[in-house]
Amino acid sequence: MSMEGRRLAFDPSNDPPSRESGSQQRLELKSFNNAYDALVTTEALQMATREYRLAEFSQERPPSSKPLQVLCEDKSGTYLLPFQCEWREGVWYAADKKTPVEAQVVGWRMWQP
Repeated sequence: MSMEGRRLAFDPSNDPPSRESGSQQRLELKSFNNAYDALVTTEALQMATREYRLAEFSQERPPSSKPLQVLCEDKSGTYLLPFQCEWREGVWYAADKKTPVEAQVVGWRMWQP
């Protein structure tokens, strides 16, 4: 089938003729644009918040066996572990534990209670 014969899902000509007034259609389009703008703004704010938070932490190699505070990240965002951590043998550990931390650490700083 040629491209001319296809109708795209977002093509307004796919919709059956509407009895809505032109002003109603413009209002719906404006509502859609406002929702899209809100989504884009929210994503930009989340990224700015992440970047702002990362700026407070080092991404360099941490000192060994010192009490550190770590910033972690998952699909929901960034968070602080509520306990002291240490960098030992190239792995993050809770300060008083022998098993590694099972989180994606994205930054560290000296412990701040």
